[in-house]
Amino acid sequence: MRLLLIDPYVRAGGNLNTSLGWLSAAVHKAGHEVFVLDLNNRRISNYKEVLPEFISKYNPDMIGITAMCTTYVTMQRIVEQLADYYNGYIAVGGAQIAFEKEDVLKDGQRIDFAVVGDGEETIVQLLDCLEKNGELSQIEGLIYRDNGQIKNNPPRKWWETDLNKLPFPDFRLFGLKKVPPTYSYRVSTSRGCPFQCIFCNPITMRSKWRGRDFHLAIEELKFARADFGVQCFNICEPVFNLTRERVIQFCELLLKEKINMPWTTSSGLRAKPIDDEMIRTMKESGFYDLKIGVETLSPDVFPNVNKGETLDDIGNAIKIAKRNGLRIEGSFIIGLPGSTYKTVMDSFRRAQQLGFDVMGWSLLIPYPGTRAYDWVQEHGTTYYDYKQAHQYAGEIGDDGQLRVAFETPEFPLKDRIRAYQKILWKLKQPGVGSRNYLIFMKAGKIIYGLARHDPWNIWGNLKYIAHGSASEFRHRRRHIERPFFEFNDLQKIV
Repeated sequence: MRLLLIDPYVRAGGNLNTSLGWLSAAVHKAGHEVFVLDLNNRRISNYKEVLPEFISKYNPDMIGITAMCTTYVTMQRIVEQLADYYNGYIAVGGAQIAFEKEDVLKDGQRIDFAVVGDGEETIVQLLDCLEKNGELSQIEGLIYRDNGQIKNNPPRKWWETDLNKLPFPDFRLFGLKKVPPTYSYRVSTSRGCPFQCIFCNPITMRSKWRGRDFHLAIEELKFARADFGVQCFNICEPVFNLTRERVIQFCELLLKEKINMPWTTSSGLRAKPIDDEMIRTMKESGFYDLKIGVETLSPDVFPNVNKGETLDDIGNAIKIAKRNGLRIEGSFIIGLPGSTYKTVMDSFRRAQQLGFDVMGWSLLIPYPGTRAYDWVQEHGTTYYDYKQAHQYAGEIGDDGQLRVAFETPEFPLKDRIRAYQKILWKLKQPGVGSRNYLIFMKAGKIIYGLARHDPWNIWGNLKYIAHGSASEFRHRRRHIERPFFEFNDLQKIV
């Protein structure tokens, strides 16, 4: 069968969809024809103009569309449009479908199938089944329509999938020709997470951790460098440093195979296994920029997160990183159970004292199935669900409104926004109320925000304004710059 996979456009752009990379490679290996239409990195926002002609020429038997929380609405809009001119099968998958389940078929009457969880085996079985007129009820992890009724098959035990038997992502199936030198290629050496953080995706929480043969990851990196010009990479997975021994083994293999690429871990490292030997070996193999998922440094709130480590573990990891000359980034969450305006600002002050070079602060979104969700249902008032709420200031739309998911009596909405604004302005990362305005209005809001939230940091404010002016100039010239990725022309694909 012929499958067309679509990655919906998002304004931020930036990364190749590795999930579709794995999925398309599995479909291709199984003998089916597949192409991934990357609307995101091809920067095709006008999909209504592009899709009809391309689909008419490619003529797929099935169209599959991936959806995250930020692209769920776009996915449904694409499905609605497809109904006007496409008569084949439509399937959806991706992280968001794990939450939506059968509701996604209710929201989109034209959707035939939903794939829940890791989809490599499910989608291949589905294509084989349709080609041979088999029995859909035998495919685990599949939701489908049967004579007008929605059927939900038993979940697939995707944590039993042997990662070493899956072909690694082949972005030639995206029509990719080359990536720019600054692009950090995302590679995985494991899936799943054995820990039980209260805010985490329940699908990840229930997934058993399983590793991938490091030699396969090395071969993938060699292939990506030879075929696409990749010059640096990023370990992108929930738990890379499950043990220090595992990390050292990987780094030694990088050195032995002479990969010679700078690399980092955008998902971050757990603090507990970090020691000097591990960090030194990582640096020797090309590692830079240590990121740690801290969440909070408040002693009153941290135990509620259930991270399986302590504040002392985090403090020790930062000392080790500094001792070895690494740049340190920490990620934090506002709104964890038990938090207040005071505990959030206390956490921020402690983070400043520890000397993080970069901090990323986000708002808690309680996802169904997490303990954070249950806690909010009992103790809070919900204003926006996980599809509508903002996690980061950069998600604010044209209306300029920050959509905070919930409040609690001890941490009301106005205090949450106040804490977020204050922290962002002090970090010179404004996003609340500063975007989507004409340049003079934006400048006025920036000056007001700095004066209100960080008035005594005069030198830092001046540096930020100068940097912001240069960034604004670059932004306005961006339309004349070359595309971020180089793809084959769509006309040549068909």
